[in-house]
Amino acid sequence: MYMAGEKQFDQFEPGEVVHYEGYEMKVISEFERTVIVEFSDYPIVGKEEEFPYHRIVLLKNEVTH
Repeated sequence: MYMAGEKQFDQFEPGEVVHYEGYEMKVISEFERTVIVEFSDYPIVGKEEEFPYHRIVLLKNEVTH
């Protein structure tokens, strides 16, 4: 049970595997509207400029379970 003023996100679990644009990713942390995810296979050959970091912040509606 959550106390008054606490936010409940509960859409994603840390370590959960999700997908973004066909890439498999692991959830690191969840916030109100965003998730921090980490690429399972990094670096992505040919996409180094598009994805220069192994962790990125995405809107929740951009990832699928």
